[in-house]
Amino acid sequence: MVSDNVADKELKPQSPEELMEMAYGAKLLATDQDQAELTPADREVAPEVFEQLAPEDGVETPPWASEQVPSVRITFLEPMTGEGGKEVTIAFRQKPLGIHLSDNPVLPVITEVGEGYEAESFGVEKGWRIKAVNGTSVMDLKTDEILHMLADSCRLLQSSSSKPPYMSLSFKELHQQVEFDFTFYRSPLGLHFAEFKGSAIVTRVDGGYEGALLGVKEAMQVTSINGANVAGLKYSEVLQLIKDSSQKLTFAGKRP
Repeated sequence: MVSDNVADKELKPQSPEELMEMAYGAKLLATDQDQAELTPADREVAPEVFEQLAPEDGVETPPWASEQVPSVRITFLEPMTGEGGKEVTIAFRQKPLGIHLSDNPVLPVITEVGEGYEAESFGVEKGWRIKAVNGTSVMDLKTDEILHMLADSCRLLQSSSSKPPYMSLSFKELHQQVEFDFTFYRSPLGLHFAEFKGSAIVTRVDGGYEGALLGVKEAMQVTSINGANVAGLKYSEVLQLIKDSSQKLTFAGKRP
């Protein structure tokens, strides 16, 4: 049986502070030392947030993109297969896009994708066709008309340099004198390093990333970064130089 005092207390309107506590489900309990702690039920933490590397909702955007950055959404049609042509929508935020179109009177096809540019970093390939620009169909437009629409839509995009950001790394195999030069345009590199007699050597190459696609091999030793010899540098300094340079590259994620 509930006493009148208890009933009155339960019916008493809550203060704003009490309502806030109820809303957030985190009521504070004062201890003898006037310290506050959360009850066990309240100690649930928000799910850990991981960096999103994969595109969502079928629209691919690089990780540095934000809603305030102008973009151009282009819908492509992949070549017809046994299951039909697949649509791919990509949000471009830098120009030039790096795509060349044929002179087909209807649905011109992409004939070339410039190395290191936005289109290549998102996986656009030769043979694809453009279906729409910012949601507007271009199915009935000629090549020149599509190019004019793209040029007009890209006016507000950030301009990349005439040559996209890149990083050059030179390696040599252990106990060998021949050097191998690689130019990276995209990240992640997919390379793992370890210290060996004061220098940095590759201990693992992850498949599907830039290093593997370029042909970097395990046990290769870093000899220069962007043309600067690393002899005399500490292992930690070499890693920092690679990290700093790779942050300027266009993000592409893992590719097939």
